[in-house]
Amino acid sequence: MGKITVDFSQKTDKELKPVHGICNGPLSGNKDFSEDYRDIGIPFVRLHDTGYGSKAYYVDISAVFPHFSADENDPAHYFFQHTDQLLTAIDQAGAQIIYRLGESIDHTIYKRHARPPQDFDKWTRICVNIIRHYNEGWADGYNLGIQYWEIWNEPDIGGDNRVSPMWAGGTQEQAFTLYRKAVKAIKAYDPLLKVGGMAFTSFNPYSRQFISYCAAEKLPLDFYSFHSYFHDIEALGRSAKACRDYLDQQGFSAAEIIFDEWNYFWDEYEGNLWIGCRQDPVVAERLYTRQKNETGASFVAASFIAMNSMPIDIATYYDGQFRMNWCGLYNHYGAKQKTYYAFKAYGQMFAAGGQIVTSGCDMAGVYCLAVDNGETGYILLSNYRGDDHLAQLAVTGLAEGGTQAELILLDKDHDFALYRREHFHGHQVEQTIRLDRHTVALIKISRA
Repeated sequence: MGKITVDFSQKTDKELKPVHGICNGPLSGNKDFSEDYRDIGIPFVRLHDTGYGSKAYYVDISAVFPHFSADENDPAHYFFQHTDQLLTAIDQAGAQIIYRLGESIDHTIYKRHARPPQDFDKWTRICVNIIRHYNEGWADGYNLGIQYWEIWNEPDIGGDNRVSPMWAGGTQEQAFTLYRKAVKAIKAYDPLLKVGGMAFTSFNPYSRQFISYCAAEKLPLDFYSFHSYFHDIEALGRSAKACRDYLDQQGFSAAEIIFDEWNYFWDEYEGNLWIGCRQDPVVAERLYTRQKNETGASFVAASFIAMNSMPIDIATYYDGQFRMNWCGLYNHYGAKQKTYYAFKAYGQMFAAGGQIVTSGCDMAGVYCLAVDNGETGYILLSNYRGDDHLAQLAVTGLAEGGTQAELILLDKDHDFALYRREHFHGHQVEQTIRLDRHTVALIKISRA
């Protein structure tokens, strides 16, 4: 029998991180998921590949300013309406916005917009006007106070490959030049805004060279952003640490690390899973089904837990649009899937606030995180890759008087359902719980 220990008397000085952000939403297709976003308490929404099925109308520079030859200083040449509707919905749902200034990925033969802009200086002026629209009301705009502005997305995909789906015909030098011009222009407009990027496919030699370039050119880098689709949570931690170390080494110790695209990849496939899921419908079905079921839910919950021990400041899961294959929260009809409830479990803990408390687990593949705000404590457990277990849960440091504990289960047979409620007296309690593989358990401890 494995053992899990939690000591509520041993508080750390750390709070839970906002790692349960999401890419896109809450408006998706003809549906509005704003109530769900509030229910989870989504802290950040990152905008990229926005408006699946109708990307021409949202967020991208080519969507907001469709005729590049037009006068960028004339508000009449901007089309803000659809993006306005989306961004105000995000704001009303209580989430902060990470606005990616650039273009969505393009898998078609001719990469019409996913390539270097025709005129970098003009492109940066357009970016500043978009910021003005959303932060100072320019062109009948808003005062949303958007802080995070990300320059481009995955210029490293394909390297200097002319058919890159994000930087077709472009070079590394051009990508870095675009960042230099954009960050200087945005900081000249408002030095308090957070500007960064470039949403790299991983922490790799290309992105290291970007960080070194920013250091050599003395460019601001308020945050570094990168992506990963993975199954090995420990490997993610090693990559994040290497990234933090390199940023510190290059003089960017204050730069945040934003992990703004991630999702589950299984580890049993032989070959390139990206190619496999695009070419083989059986592989695709297996992958996307796992992302939505108890496997994906336990992976997401374990990742949330682990990211709190990694040098990752913000994370946004890909994706919140229900018609996206990569959306684990909903099926193609918009019905909630098990991964939705993993977000809800962590969101409840995050909303409660308080400090992380000391906890431990001796079972391989099982992840544990506990937090306490003085009135209510939470313990989040995820058996992502462990064996089926009976676990002995030892909770110490409870307050005087009565204590109520609620066990909420998320597994193959339960969708975040109350499994049992018990009452205790005393400073220490030991219980046995069943924690089979791909089970997530949230234990809520309330003082009487």
